[in-house]
Amino acid sequence: MSSLALIFAGTISIVAGLIHSWLGERRLLGPVLASMAEGSVARRVLRYAWHLTSLAWVAIGAVLVALALSPPDRLGFSVLLIVTVLLWLNGLISFLAGGVRHIGWPLFCAAAAAATLVLFGLWPVAGSA
Repeated sequence: MSSLALIFAGTISIVAGLIHSWLGERRLLGPVLASMAEGSVARRVLRYAWHLTSLAWVAIGAVLVALALSPPDRLGFSVLLIVTVLLWLNGLISFLAGGVRHIGWPLFCAAAAAATLVLFGLWPVAGSA
């Protein structure tokens, strides 16, 4: 399925995610976080939660581009790969931002591990032969 509109939409989403991170850091997060205690968990979580949102937009853009460019027999793999990478990055960044006490990282990593098993054919998918 090749569609210039999907490539356009995906590119816009990717650019929006990048701009969100860059401008948000400079104009919103920097000034807000300057007033918070240096090294606090809340400060790290707030910063990285902002950037996880941006990362999700980049992944959505990549999915849209994959929908336009992937051969039909590889489309599911392409989308699953993008989502799996997004889940692993979310888990890693949540762990780095909040440490072991942050509730998000084990959830993201569990979802990422399950998706990875499917990606490499180690967990059967219903309806597949």
